[in-house]
Amino acid sequence: MVHLYEVISTEQHLFIVLELVDGGKLFDKIETSTTRRLTAAEAREYFQQLTYALAFCHNTGISHKNLKPENLLLRADGRLKISYFGLSALSQEVGRDGMVCSSIPCGAPQYRAPEMEALTGYEGARADIWSSGVILYYMLAGYLPFNSDNIRITYLKTCVADFTCPSFFSPSLKRLIKRILDPNPATRITVDAIFRDEWFNGDTVDHPPPLLDPVAAEGQDAGSTIHEIKNSYDNTRIPSIFRCEPLLRLINVLALRERRFVAKFCKSEIISALEKSLRSMGLRVKNVKLEIQGRVGPEQKTLSIYTKIYRVSSPPFHLVEIWKTGGDARDFDKFYAELCDGMKEIIWDEGSDG
Repeated sequence: MVHLYEVISTEQHLFIVLELVDGGKLFDKIETSTTRRLTAAEAREYFQQLTYALAFCHNTGISHKNLKPENLLLRADGRLKISYFGLSALSQEVGRDGMVCSSIPCGAPQYRAPEMEALTGYEGARADIWSSGVILYYMLAGYLPFNSDNIRITYLKTCVADFTCPSFFSPSLKRLIKRILDPNPATRITVDAIFRDEWFNGDTVDHPPPLLDPVAAEGQDAGSTIHEIKNSYDNTRIPSIFRCEPLLRLINVLALRERRFVAKFCKSEIISALEKSLRSMGLRVKNVKLEIQGRVGPEQKTLSIYTKIYRVSSPPFHLVEIWKTGGDARDFDKFYAELCDGMKEIIWDEGSDG
C-alpha cells in the first residue's frame, strides 16, 4: 500500500503526507503498451504483489471495495501500490455475521462482485478477490471479461460468470481465473488458496516485506541510529472533528512504523535475546526471516513485525531494524517499548563505552 508518513493538522484541516509513487497507474501501463496488454510474466508479477497486499489488508481488517487498475499505482522500480481507500470498510463496520452492508453498491460496475449488487450484505474480502480476478484478466487479455454499454447487462453477466478466456490463456491460468470469477462468494477461491495455485507460483518472485525496502547498513555511522523513531505522530494532534475511531483506526493501521537500535553483540546473541524478550510477552519468532506475529494488549489485537539485523562498520556492532507490517501503530509502539525493556542489556548506548 501507499505509505502514510505523517499526519499534520490544524483546527480546521487534516493533512496526510503520503509516499510519492512516480511510476504512474497500472491502467496507463496497460493501455500504452504496444499490444495493450501485458505479458504473462508481467501480469503474474503484478498479480502476486496485489494478492500479497490484499492479504495484508484483509488480515488487518480492511477491505478495499474499489479495486481497479486506475487505483493501482506503480513505483519507478515496478513495485505495485494499492491506493484510494475512500470506499474501504473496516472490521468495526461489518455486522456480526461478517458482512458489509451498504444501501448503494460501490466500485466500478465492471470490477464489482455480483453479491455487492444484492444490498443484503457481502464479505468485503471475497469481493476484493473477485475484483483482483477481473484485473488479472484485463492485464492479460487487454479487455474486460464483463463489459457492456448497459450496466444491467454487465451485472447479469457477472451473476452467471458469462465470460470466455482467450485461446492464448494457458490451462492453469484459465482454471485460476474461473475459480476467482466464481459468482458464488462461498465457493470462490480464497487468498490462501491463490498462494498455492499452480499459475500463481509459476514464476514466483521472493519479495521482501511490502512496507519497506531494506537499505544495506554496511559502512554507515551507527551513532545516530540509537532508538531512532520515524514517522511518529500523536492522535491528540488530530482535530476533534476528525477524531472518530474508524478514522483513527485506519490512520494507525496504515501508519508506517520503523524502530532501530545498535547492539554490540554477535547476531546469534541478538537473536537469542530477542527470542527471550518475546517469550516474556507471549510472542515468538515465526521463521528464520525473523518475522513475528501474535496478539498483544488486553484486547489481544493482532500485530505483525519484521526484523532485520545488519552488520555495521566493524564487528561486533549490529544494527537491528524492527518494522510494523501489520496491525495498529499504537500497539506497535507499546510492543517496542516492552521489547527494548527486555533487551536493555544488549542495546548499545554510544556513551556506555566511556
